[in-house]
Formats: sequence, structure tokens, C-alpha cells
Amino acid sequence: MNLFRPAWNSKNEEEAVKAVEKLTDEVELTRAAKEARCSAARKAAVEKLTDQNILYDVAKTGEFGDVRMIATEKLTDQRLLADVAKTGKYGDVRMIATEKLTDQRLLADVATRGEYCDVRMIATKKLTDQTIVQEVYAHIAKYDGYGDVRKAAVEKLTDQNILYDVAKTGEFGDVCMIAAEKLTDQTIAQEVYADIANYDYDSDVRMIAAEKLTDQTIAQEVYADIAKYDDESDVRMIAVEKLTDQTIAQEMYADIAKYDDESDVRKAAIKKLTDQNILYNVATTGEYGDVCMIAAGKLTDQTIAQKAYAHIAIYDYDSDVRKAALKKVTDQRLLADVAKNGKYGDVRMIAAEKITDQSVLADVAKNGEYGDVRKAAIEKLTDQRLLADIANNKDYKPSVRKAAVKKLTDQRLLADIANNKDHHFPVCKAAIEKLTDQNILYDVAKTGEYRDVRMIAAERLTDQTIVQEVYADIAKNYYHSFVREAAIEKLTDQRLLADVAKTGWFGDVRMIAAEKLTDQTIAQEVYADIAKNDNYHIYIRKAANEKLIDLKGGKK
Repeated sequence: MNLFRPAWNSKNEEEAVKAVEKLTDEVELTRAAKEARCSAARKAAVEKLTDQNILYDVAKTGEFGDVRMIATEKLTDQRLLADVAKTGKYGDVRMIATEKLTDQRLLADVATRGEYCDVRMIATKKLTDQTIVQEVYAHIAKYDGYGDVRKAAVEKLTDQNILYDVAKTGEFGDVCMIAAEKLTDQTIAQEVYADIANYDYDSDVRMIAAEKLTDQTIAQEVYADIAKYDDESDVRMIAVEKLTDQTIAQEMYADIAKYDDESDVRKAAIKKLTDQNILYNVATTGEYGDVCMIAAGKLTDQTIAQKAYAHIAIYDYDSDVRKAALKKVTDQRLLADVAKNGKYGDVRMIAAEKITDQSVLADVAKNGEYGDVRKAAIEKLTDQRLLADIANNKDYKPSVRKAAVKKLTDQRLLADIANNKDHHFPVCKAAIEKLTDQNILYDVAKTGEYRDVRMIAAERLTDQTIVQEVYADIAKNYYHSFVREAAIEKLTDQRLLADVAKTGWFGDVRMIAAEKLTDQTIAQEVYADIAKNDNYHIYIRKAANEKLIDLKGGKK
């Protein structure tokens, strides 16, 4: 049991009410009205209150709704009622306070400055001075934060000057439009429609205003502006459809088709395009491959269409789109362009495979940026002169030139390549390995610039007599010692060995030839000549001298 709890705060309703009935102090009655645990006691307390300021405080801050409502009902002070109506936290007391207001100026203040729209509208309806009523409705229509409230307010307006002011200075285009539509002076209405169409932030409202305009020049400018700059693609499309200038309309459709984020909108825009130059521009500069393909498909000039498809095949980021575009390309030069310059390997190779023109294939083989494409082009080349031209060109990579050589069958052309001292050896080697004509092989073996080429040519000869002659010639006359030595190792013909041993220019080769001789008499003559006269190197002369001593049985 709490000895300090007031009797009016008892849980027992009868005891609490009786305690309230005994109270006369306004302060204690206020406490009981706000704090009593028993509803009947709270109501009894507030019923006994008479002080308007205290009733105002209970109405605004009381915790319990029943108490707040009774306090508000007991308020008679119009100023205090207006404040509750404008700023009260609880809807029940705001509504009661507003209904109790009769002062027209205070009602007008609530109608224009009240925090809640329900109160504002009730206050407005209670106004009897139509001048004030119209001003209040205008204020609500122009500034209220709720769209339905603004529209309801503007519908109540009849004063033409106020309607004009709302239409011209209202913050919300939809309300401005309603106000303008209620104007009886059509000249003024048109002026308002033009302002809304040009300056309102809402494109839908601007479109509606433009439709009301009798001056089609302004209307068309508005449609064009919306078509160019609005963020909503569907709004842009509607605006474009209203354009009468088809040049501008086509440009707008192109812009939407190229850049809009929505696929369906892009496709709808491209369907509207008919201008061939614009269609080509969309096909080659659009950001989306599906639209580029549709644009290319609408081109009537097939030469231009081929260029568009080739461009898509080269640059589009979507593999399926690139391949679909490439299927449409038949022009050999454009296929070469794709093969040479395509950003992606899948289409480059397909393009190369589709080329049949030999001169175009040669161009790809020579100038293609990628080795796989060049090789693919060479594989399709059959023209011997074109192949030889590639093989002979030092500006091309050896791998490309070798690939061209492998396709060559013309023996004379192969021989020219094999014999060319300016070529890389791998190219010459590839050419010599393709030679089968014995006369040509003999010529290469005898006159080729590369010792390895001459050796390979010699090995491919079937007439061993000629083969031995070639080895002998190389051994006697070639300036690189390791080449001479390789050739002399291949020599078996005693007559040729004797000739090399006797007349060769270089002592090292003469020594090897002498060692391979079976006729020791000739060998002895050679060693004696080398030991006495050779100018190649002193160690050769010493070696020859030692051989000579050995042949003589150790006698100097």
C-alpha cells in the first residue's frame, strides 16, 4: 500500500471519482486529469476544469485520448482552438478544435498554415467570406504537399485573377493545368499553357500543356525538347510521335534507338526509322548490336548494307551478333577488312574462310594483323605468282613467307626463292625442300647462296655422280670452313677427292680429302705440297708434315 499516492489515483473507480469530486484546486485537478489510472476519474477531473490555458495544455499534451477530447470540447478561446487545430499532435483534438472555430481569420490561418491537410480542408469549408475562401484555396492549391488536396482546392477556385495567379506561379504543374483550364480568357490560358509546356519539370504535364496550345510552333519545340532530353524513354517515344517535322523525328528515333537502356524501346524506335543515312549511322554507331542489325536490315542499298554488316562484325562486343552480321557479308573486300581488322578472333577466321578471290586472299595474307588469319588466307591461295610474291617479300614475317612457300608447286619459282641470298634461311630451306626437278636441284646445289641450301639440294639429287661433283665444288671453293668440311665428309669419289686434295684452295679441306684417299702415293704428294706451300695456317702445314713422315715410315 502506497501511503503517498493521492486518493484520486486509486485503482478503485468509485474511490477515485469521489476523491476527484472533492478537489477544487485547478493544479491538482490537472494532475488527476492527466495521471489518474482510472478513466472515470480522469474524465471527472477534466470536466471540473475551467481555466482555458489548462484545458489547452491537457488537449495538446494529455496522454489519454478521452481526456484530450473533453478538454478540447470545453475550450472556447478561439485563439487557443486555432493553435490546437494547426499544431496538435493528435488528429482527434485537431478535428474537434477546427469544428469549434468560428473566427474567419483564424480559420483562414488554419486553412493555409495548418500542418495537416484534413484540418486545412475542414477549415476552408467553414469559411464564409468568399474572398478569403478563394485566397485560401489558392494557397492550398499552390503550396500544399498533398496532390489530392491541391487538386481539390483548385477545383474550388472560381476567381479568374486568382486562377491566373495559381496557373502562373503554382509549384505543381498538374494544378497549374487545372487552373489554366478553368480560365475563361483563352489568350491568357494559352500564355499559361506555353509557360507550363516550356518550363514545368514534369514531362507528362508539359505534354498535356503542349497539346492545349494553338501555336504549333511552340508545341513542336516542346515535343522536340522532351524527345531529346527526358529521362523516361516511353515519354520520349510519345513526344517523338507527336513531331510533325520528320527530319527531327528521324533524328530523335535514331538517338533513342542508339542509346536507350530499354531493348523494347530501342526496337520500337528503329521500326520508325526510314531515312537511309540515319539507318546506316545507327547500324555503325549504335551501342546495342541487336538494334544495329535491325538498322542494317532496313537498308535498301545493298552496298551500304554490306558495309554496315561488316562494321558490326568487326566491332560489336556480342559474339552472336558479330557472327550473324558476318553471315550477311558476301563482298570479298569487306570480308578481307573483317579478316584483317576484326577485334575478335572468331569472326576474323570465319571471314578468311569465306574469301574466295585470290587477290583478296593475297591481301589478307600480306597485310592481316594476326598470324592465324594470314596463314588461313595462304592456305586458300592457289595462285603461284601471288604465293611467290608473298614468299619473296622481306617485309613479311618468316612464318608467313614459309607458309606461302609450302603452297608453292612451281619449281622455277621455288628455285628463285631458294637461290635468293636476301631471304631468311628458313624460307630458302622451305623452298628447297619442295623442289623435285633434278636439273633445278643441280643448279641450286651448284649456285645457291646458302651452304645449307646447297647441301640440302645436293642430298635431294638422285644422280650420285652429280651429287659428288657438288660436294667437291663446295669443299674446294666455299668460304666457310665448317661448310667445306661438311661437304668433304660427304665425298667418297676418289677422283674428286684427289682433285680437292690437289687443287683445293683451303688446307684444312685438302688435309681431310688426302686422309680419305686410298692411293697413298697421291696422298703423299698432297701432304708434301701442303707442308711446303700452304698459306692457310701453320698448324695445317705441321699436320701435313706429320702425315708425310708417317707415310714414309717415320723418316723425315
